[in-house]
Amino acid sequence: MKHLLCTLLLAACCYTGFGQSNEVNVFLGTSADHGQMSPAACSPFSMLSICPQTYPSIHTGYEYGAREYKGFVHTLFEGVGCRGSGGNILIKPFVGEPGKPLERRTQHGSPGYYAVSFENGIDARFTVMGKEGRHDYHFPSGAKGLLIDFSYTLTNGFVDEQHQVSSNKISGWVQAGTTCRAGMYKWYYCFAFSEPIQSKDSSEHCVLIHLDPKVNHVSIKVGLSSVSAEDAAASISDLSFEALQQKSTDAWNEALNKIQVKGDPGRKALFYSALYRTMQSPYMISEPDGRFRATNGSLQQDSIQRYNGWSVWDNYHTQLPLLSIISPERYQGMVTSLASLYLYGKKNMAGVTEPTNTVRTEHTAVVLLDAYKKGYKVDIASIADS
Repeated sequence: MKHLLCTLLLAACCYTGFGQSNEVNVFLGTSADHGQMSPAACSPFSMLSICPQTYPSIHTGYEYGAREYKGFVHTLFEGVGCRGSGGNILIKPFVGEPGKPLERRTQHGSPGYYAVSFENGIDARFTVMGKEGRHDYHFPSGAKGLLIDFSYTLTNGFVDEQHQVSSNKISGWVQAGTTCRAGMYKWYYCFAFSEPIQSKDSSEHCVLIHLDPKVNHVSIKVGLSSVSAEDAAASISDLSFEALQQKSTDAWNEALNKIQVKGDPGRKALFYSALYRTMQSPYMISEPDGRFRATNGSLQQDSIQRYNGWSVWDNYHTQLPLLSIISPERYQGMVTSLASLYLYGKKNMAGVTEPTNTVRTEHTAVVLLDAYKKGYKVDIASIADS
């Protein structure tokens, strides 16, 4: 595998080195239709991405040149066409009345981190590591709160949701249409607030939270799961924002460290910015004990990490072969997950019981054959019998 990688990237790279996350420009490809990318806070292969939503917007709900913000969502599938995929559960901070627009003043982003400040005095920052994330808001004095829209998606169509509110937590599930309106997915969440919340349903599928006017800082811990809301809550740790961000930075540095490039600084930054995008999906959906939801919605368990969120109609000859070389510790799980699609009712497009948003899988056989020839384990007999 190492020899093949050097052949592919001859004179530019080798297998070991120190590709750093500070080389990555997370805003590259986030304007107009030039990449359908987002500066979302995320970690390698995580089903959780905290993404800003702007007006106007492109496929990811974000446009680099836009100044008006709708809020922040928690899922995303980048670069997949059909006007995007994901964009579930929008949270909008506000001062005064919730209907007032958020006008951006400044923004910053790096792998695992996004921050923005608004003209109304709100400062917001976000980080993600695995299935755990943070919202961190600083408000000016006076009336303030959060508007949560559980029915928000990009263009894929909200289907249903369920939420339960306690003194400082909101948990439940959301169901929406997958990419190109083919199939549906359902995932579970838990939001834990740093302050007691007073909430009311402001409209169908929306909750309005008024915060104490004296409170100027509020954080939200986020957990996601393909299995249950209880598992989503279990994903939340006691780590501080800074500690979680550091874990995300370390994860990105480890991932980018798989390849080292030397040469022109601008081309080096471009390389790492592109390499960063190859590690957005598929999403790791297993719980620590190995439980996961299969593509038919059934609850399964395996010692091998499972993945979902496929776009195997063009990346079978680009992204996936690259991951087979630079991420062998993950790729066996990806191969096993693709092979298992045949056992759980594989279709070329997404089914109606997906555990995450996904696209299509018609070239899976090519991926499995390539993996088999590279020495990965592929249960061909089970596929043949399915």
